[in-house]
Amino acid sequence: MNVAHRLCERGKKVCVLDFDLEAPGLDSFQDTRRSPINPGVVEYITSSLVSDETPDLLDYSYDVTPSGSNGAIFLIPSGRRDTSYQQDLSKLDWKLLYRQKNGYLIIEALKRSIENEFQADYLLVDSRTGLTDVSGICTFQLPDLVVLLFNLNDQNIDGTAQVYKSILNNKLHRPIQTLLVASPIPDLPDSFEIRSKRFDLARRAIGSAPDLILPYDPFMAFQETILPDHQSNGLSKGYRELTDRLMAKNNRDVMTLLSVALRLRESGEMELADLKYREILDLYPNSGEAWFEFGRFARICRNISSAVDAFTRATSFPATQSKAYAELILTHIQMGKVSEAKNYLTPMLSIAADGNDLVRVAEAFSDSGEFLGADEALSKARTLNQLDEFAVLWLRAQVLAGMKDYPAAFKAYDELRQGLPSSLSPVFNAGAMAALAGIPQAKEILKKAVELFEASAKDWDTRESVNIFSAISFAYDYLGNQSEAINCLQTALTISEKIERSRIFLFPEYKYVPYSEFAKAISDRLSDLITRGPLLQ
Repeated sequence: MNVAHRLCERGKKVCVLDFDLEAPGLDSFQDTRRSPINPGVVEYITSSLVSDETPDLLDYSYDVTPSGSNGAIFLIPSGRRDTSYQQDLSKLDWKLLYRQKNGYLIIEALKRSIENEFQADYLLVDSRTGLTDVSGICTFQLPDLVVLLFNLNDQNIDGTAQVYKSILNNKLHRPIQTLLVASPIPDLPDSFEIRSKRFDLARRAIGSAPDLILPYDPFMAFQETILPDHQSNGLSKGYRELTDRLMAKNNRDVMTLLSVALRLRESGEMELADLKYREILDLYPNSGEAWFEFGRFARICRNISSAVDAFTRATSFPATQSKAYAELILTHIQMGKVSEAKNYLTPMLSIAADGNDLVRVAEAFSDSGEFLGADEALSKARTLNQLDEFAVLWLRAQVLAGMKDYPAAFKAYDELRQGLPSSLSPVFNAGAMAALAGIPQAKEILKKAVELFEASAKDWDTRESVNIFSAISFAYDYLGNQSEAINCLQTALTISEKIERSRIFLFPEYKYVPYSEFAKAISDRLSDLITRGPLLQ
């Protein structure tokens, strides 16, 4: 159930089948409990034996999807677990069922029904422990992969070794994958001799070392839980890693296929990557993740129309809707179509659950001069998940400065200045906002900014240095040093002519502008400064 919930969080549709008929428990969690408990596997098989028709699986299952989830979880319990359940279970002679009553075909019909009814990405089956007739169904006939969970005592190691070898040598000759998971294991240092000895014994007895360790969490002795907040960090991390391993083993999972395409992309084999992405889209035309990742790939290849189309398709799927809107906004801003980008902001704000995506959107809007859009995105982001507060404050200050709310911008930059009193950027911006807001502290703060500027080593040929020189001229002008203010503006123009002609950050507009616009603004400031004299005497 822990793995089912983590798959569901990633937008997967999961069916969970409780085939541990003698000791069922998947309907014992708070999130899965029903009263009365639904009929399940035992009633399904009993009905199959007395009827020539395959029972309707929807009568033996129910939806246990967590609220607000992007995926889905359907549970097929073991059964009602009342008096009739015990009677029906006692009548199930599995050996006789398989020899005389088409038991194999009944289980195959169950598999087909699950596939047809739920169209699940994953079927997770809870099997009975040990070598039994029922566990044989769960380890030979049903699975593509068997997860063997075992402790490090002799009984667990010996039993797991037997089951592991029986899977490898199964009579159906099916290629069944395995994952060996040691669980629960006390968190002791490797220097404890007994720990290393028991792991070595398990490796030799089973014939393979554990693939994964789930740590012991003492609080699990008090309650069943599938929520990370109720588990130790180590156990929750272990379940996430187990989920990752399951997905990586599934060659039919779209995420596994996308990882192959990503590796091709990162190795520079763009043509092969393009073919792989298109193959994935042919296989999974209803996968939001596939469309989303193809959109990112198309944008890297500068195929903007394909990127926009792919991101638009990804907005149709709940799991990728919010981040696809973010990419549509970023893509249109990249193309210089800021007004079109704004069309996607309202739908994104209505569903966004990730503050980091909104911060990226806010930064892009702010850099392009669309400060109202940036303010909306940033305001929503601050109500959501944990963010880098320092980075958000920087962006908030820039947005307020761009909106010309100088008193509020001063408060934000001054808070940054208090944390970084020897850093030029927060000191200068706090001083500039104070000056523009008419706050008396301006002169003192801008003096400090000039001191920091004059003491700093200057790289004369970078886009950043263009911004620094054009901005610090304001400080010199405010402090009455007209000649140095002029020199700084002339230096900014000289450097800007040498660097790559692209967008440059412009003070006091607090946005990136094309080179031509930057050069005109600085030239106008230079002419104004020469004709009028110092800003303050």
